[in-house]
Amino acid sequence: MLGVACLLLLGACVTEAQEPPAAGVGGTPSAELAPSRNSFTLAVNRAQAFLQMRRFEEARAELEKAETIARKIVPTDFSLGTTYSYFGELYVKWGRLEDAAIYFQKAEKSFEVALGSDHLSVGVAFSRLGKVRILQRRSEEAIPLLIRAVEIIERSESASRIGKQGHQLVPRINTDLAHGYIELGQYDQAEQVISKTVAELSSSNPPDQLSLASANMVLADLRRKQERYPEAIEAAESALTVHERVFGTRSKVLYPMLVFLAGLYVKNHDTEKAGQYEARARALIEAAAN
Repeated sequence: MLGVACLLLLGACVTEAQEPPAAGVGGTPSAELAPSRNSFTLAVNRAQAFLQMRRFEEARAELEKAETIARKIVPTDFSLGTTYSYFGELYVKWGRLEDAAIYFQKAEKSFEVALGSDHLSVGVAFSRLGKVRILQRRSEEAIPLLIRAVEIIERSESASRIGKQGHQLVPRINTDLAHGYIELGQYDQAEQVISKTVAELSSSNPPDQLSLASANMVLADLRRKQERYPEAIEAAESALTVHERVFGTRSKVLYPMLVFLAGLYVKNHDTEKAGQYEARARALIEAAAN
């Protein structure tokens, strides 16, 4: 399961498609909010920059500033939920998954108060929380969260208004959902979800290649569990090809996929191919060490 779990961690958190409230929400003229909004945006942007550099302490300090500002803007403004979402993203990348879960829960509640229970941002918050539970191997908790996320997004007017971007969220969430079913040994449910997801992503124009690669890795893991090794290899190699094209053939992000494929070839009684993938994985580790 190494390849699939690591691939999920590689996936960037989806940014909410936020809708700014109308001017003067809560009786406060929008002109009076400008300085606070500018300060909030600056703090969030600085936090994102630090996060990209993996300077987690500094990113957290900027988000703490953003949270303080957000509390002063408007009680029902979506800025607080946005800040909590960024906190969650920070803690996922930091490897502090329980802290991430706490903040995605806060984000969901804040968005629900500010925007209503059927807003796209509420669905995205549920999906992020569900993904964290998947990464924690708490699939029995993740599955209802992910199902609820899909239900909200599919009926969300805000998802419809932003069109393709909103509806592309569903296959990504369903990939996590299928992963959860596999972890629980519910292979029939996983089959239904991941087969449909791979078909949808393959037929999209243009295709979302990284999302399709993630779905193919989950499909490969399902085929591995079903002992259908040739099909597992086909799906995993398709995913590997995408990652090689996007990240390069020497990127360390390929390592878990190479190890996963080596294991599949061992199960398929092809020791020569298994050895080739093992050698590539070792070469990546040696290059990183140097």
